[in-house]
Amino acid sequence: MLFNFKDRKRGLQIIQNGPLNVRGNLVNLRLWMEGESVFEVDHDFMEFWIQVHGIPLDHMNKETGILIGGMLGVLAEAEDPKVNGILRRSFLRIRVSINITKALPTDF
Repeated sequence: MLFNFKDRKRGLQIIQNGPLNVRGNLVNLRLWMEGESVFEVDHDFMEFWIQVHGIPLDHMNKETGILIGGMLGVLAEAEDPKVNGILRRSFLRIRVSINITKALPTDF
């Protein structure tokens, strides 16, 4: 299925804030480059925001998020759970591009 956004900026915003869920189904949106065949667009990877719970307090930092994100797939972003040295949430939040054709790792 092809989607065409008249407003490129809005389309990019939707892709960046994804993934989309339509009626219980994930929608993997990708940019289609000019001159590229529909069959050349890679849909094997999808970006997800992931919450990592159960991390010891002394490891609740961006560096731990970067490490875990790299173990799951290709890290796109790792948020720092602290602001001015104060923990603002009880979990790490990372955005990772994951190969959706393979199973997730079960342990580290």
